[in-house]
Amino acid sequence: MKALREHHPYGEYLSKKPSSLIIGSFPIGKFTHPKRRAEIKANEIDFYYGGEGNHLWKLLGKAFKMQLSTREEIVSFLEANNISLADVIKSCRRKNGSANDADLYDIEWNTGLRDFIQKNHFKKIYFTSKKVYHWYTKHIGRVEGPEEVILLSPSANGVRSIPRMQEYQEWILSVDETLEKKTLLFRELFYQKVFKGKK
Repeated sequence: MKALREHHPYGEYLSKKPSSLIIGSFPIGKFTHPKRRAEIKANEIDFYYGGEGNHLWKLLGKAFKMQLSTREEIVSFLEANNISLADVIKSCRRKNGSANDADLYDIEWNTGLRDFIQKNHFKKIYFTSKKVYHWYTKHIGRVEGPEEVILLSPSANGVRSIPRMQEYQEWILSVDETLEKKTLLFRELFYQKVFKGKK
């Protein structure tokens, strides 16, 4: 028996003065499956990247020195910084309720995303992972013009691949070896650099 087809609940979020766009894959199941909405916890946000296992708003909050813990705070931040949001997947099914992108199948791609990008003349596009960028180039089609930046995944598990990065291996030689949570700090510094231009 096929899993229920889940549909993207948020559509594209377009800021009033669009400049940058963050593109992700698809929300986790508790936000997209109608029978799982009771699983949403009090500390989670019914919005893009709102699950407790996704740290995007924490990372951006630290980069901009802001509190981003409610939908209202996030929307205010997006408007203040001219940031819009979209995902590459419009609907799909998932294996055993998994939150892993690799377990999404029977995918309906958000093909209207290309027109959305062209119409709004974004100057910069951030992709939440290499996988998302691959899907975008293969199934949506690149738009000439915007600068493209692939982020370190904001997911809780995203730090696992960081130690293999050459940039990380070079960075770690310059920091105190007793420093704790080096991979988390490296990711925080990366977000500061790409969003705020900090070294």
